[in-house]
Amino acid sequence: MGAAILVVLAVQTIRNSLRENTLAAPGVRAIAEATASTFLLTIVNPTTVLSFAAAFALIALQVGPLSKFFAALFVLGAFCGSAFWWLVLSLGFSAFRTRIKPAILKWITAGSGVGLMGFAVWMLLA
Repeated sequence: MGAAILVVLAVQTIRNSLRENTLAAPGVRAIAEATASTFLLTIVNPTTVLSFAAAFALIALQVGPLSKFFAALFVLGAFCGSAFWWLVLSLGFSAFRTRIKPAILKWITAGSGVGLMGFAVWMLLA
């Protein structure tokens, strides 16, 4: 499932790199689509699932079973930390977006699409 989502994202990214690139701010629909696809990709990522399983197992071994409240608090903390990281990363890149020439931005976008496709193939073969 994760590989399929990566393929879709890769194809969209490569197609976007072929379009005439404007530096206009993305619309609400584009932001919602990007958010939804990122969420889906994260939720089906086996590494994310296994990381949470390992973290809960380690906590259970060290502290004992967590109550529902503390388990929910742990997940909420991980969510907030991840959301903060993506916010900082997105704001950092958006600050430099207008300083990058459109031709270079096309190459970066195309390279990102190829990289996503490579990760999809790697996921299928692994």
